[in-house]
Amino acid sequence: MVLASMEEFQVKITIQNYREINDHSLEIMETLEKEIFEKPYPRETLLKSVEGKEHILILVASVDGQNVAYKAGFAHDDQTFYSWVGGVSPLYRKLGIAAKLMEVQHQELKTMGFKKVRTKTKNKFKSMLLLNIKTGFDIVDTYMGADDELRIILEKDL
Repeated sequence: MVLASMEEFQVKITIQNYREINDHSLEIMETLEKEIFEKPYPRETLLKSVEGKEHILILVASVDGQNVAYKAGFAHDDQTFYSWVGGVSPLYRKLGIAAKLMEVQHQELKTMGFKKVRTKTKNKFKSMLLLNIKTGFDIVDTYMGADDELRIILEKDL
């Protein structure tokens, strides 16, 4: 199902919605993880992290039929959705794709009945931190991860 289409910066972005983790959505996530992150989550971690979770939502952004970004999460509790993982392929950054994924995600979460969205980011991911703050997220906590990198927990009322 196509949720959004945007013509901006001379690229057409199509966003697909997946409500479960299956071989197809897992393959997309795994491929994008390898393109986006220095230390990508392996397939097993992606699968185990959502197993047994309720209200899974995976959004995948495509440009000219090529998957270039994704955003995935699941219910944290009855009122709060946890926007767990995602990113944009390096060649497609600074085109508004992450912001569009977030906008579509928040629209979907409202229709699903969620009142709040929560996310975490590392301090080193400045562009993600700034996007979250610009779109109404508040910093609610921080902690030091096992890798000695600062984690920032953010929440936003929907």
